[in-house]
Amino acid sequence: MNTQIEESKRLLTPKETAQYLAVSQKTVYKWVFFRKIPCVKLGKALRFDKTEIDRWVDGQRKAGAPAV
Repeated sequence: MNTQIEESKRLLTPKETAQYLAVSQKTVYKWVFFRKIPCVKLGKALRFDKTEIDRWVDGQRKAGAPAV
């Protein structure tokens, strides 16, 4: 199984999002519950737009903190 996220893939599953952010799936679901992370519901499926996730991560950086 390929654990790397394809660069061309735009919508990520909760599992892929957790891998991308290096957190647990439980953390991703908690962020969704508390509306801390942008997501999209497609029917019963939960998906995360990679571009929106990147913007969200950029917005989480504290002022003056260097980008890693």
